[in-house]
Order: sequence, then structure tokens, then C-alpha cells
Amino acid sequence: MKTLGYGVALATAALVMACSAEESDATAGSGGSGGAASSTTATATSTTTSSATSSVSSTGSGGASGGICGNPDYSYDDVDYDACVSATCCDSFNACVADVDCDTCIGEPDGVGCDANSLFTTYDTCISSSCPEGVCDTEITEATYECNGCVSENCCGDAQVCVGDGSEVAVDLCLECMNDPDGAACSDSAIQTAAKAYNACAEANCQSECYE
Repeated sequence: MKTLGYGVALATAALVMACSAEESDATAGSGGSGGAASSTTATATSTTTSSATSSVSSTGSGGASGGICGNPDYSYDDVDYDACVSATCCDSFNACVADVDCDTCIGEPDGVGCDANSLFTTYDTCISSSCPEGVCDTEITEATYECNGCVSENCCGDAQVCVGDGSEVAVDLCLECMNDPDGAACSDSAIQTAAKAYNACAEANCQSECYE
């Protein structure tokens, strides 16, 4: 039985073929599942836009998540990520694993020809947009990959205004305002306005992804 470990970057994810999925160690500080259950408890995470380049490895037997898209032979080492891919990208995933070259690219995304393999780039685009590690190329992350994807699709303008220049101080202020817009720590009226707009946008557009 093959399962897959993973390395997720903000823009793309790479699969690692293995005999079982390792227990996920993703946290808000390293990417992973993100912050808390809604934008009212958003957190910051250190992320990059570089592609993950995990290589094939073996990790024993068994599996943590039951597979991707009903296929028990594949799994990332993050149950939540498996669930997000299974909920959003099965068409492109199934087409990819059915093709020998594309299947190889899933395990070795930086391999020769993978950037020109249309089946692989379609799958990679799907997981990058539907299950991103953070919100709108910022260091803000929500509780789930699905929530990150939904607010990235719908609420980027407000998120990017909120984080300002992207410095640690600016991100921290944005988070304070997202989590408690009327609190004393939210000391900038423009950031407060952006944070309130972001929260309203998430609530209006991403109820099932972020609030359930």
C-alpha cells in the first residue's frame, strides 16, 4: 500500500510516495492547517511561495487518512489536506494518477517535463487555489485549507490592505484587528476598517468553509 507524505508551500504542494502517512505535525507556525475556526481567530504563519520538493520515501505501513479521493494508495501526511484535496480536486487528481508521467510528477513535481505536463499542471493549479497554506499570499492563515482557499478567492483585497507592508508589526496589528476589531489593540482606523471588511466578506462568502 502506498501513501504519501507532503510538503506544502503557499503556491503548490508536492506528494511523497510512501507506505504510510506520517502523523501530521502542521501547526499555525509552520503552515499546516492554519489558525482557528473563523476569521475571528486568525493566526499568522511563516510561508513562502516556493514549490515544495519532497522526494519519494518509505515510512512503514498503514495510513492516517484513508487516502485521497477514495484512493487508499495515496495520502499526504496531513489528514486535513487529504480532505481538502478530496473535496475539491478529485477530477484532476484521478486523471493525473491514471497517467504514468503525471503520476510520477505527483511524487517528483520538479522532475523533467512536469512543468509542461498538462494533467499535472491542472492538478497543481487546483490544489494551489483550492487548498492554499495561507490567505492571499500573506502570512495570515485560517483554520482550514478550505477556508484559506475560499477567502483567498473572495476577500483578498481586504486581507492585503489589512496586512499593509507585510512586516511582522503590520501582520500582528492586522491579526489584532481581525480578532477584535473594536479592541484597544486595534489602534489604526484604516486597518480596523479592512479587518472588519475581511471578516464580513468571509462570513458572507465562506460560511461552510470557515464557520462550520
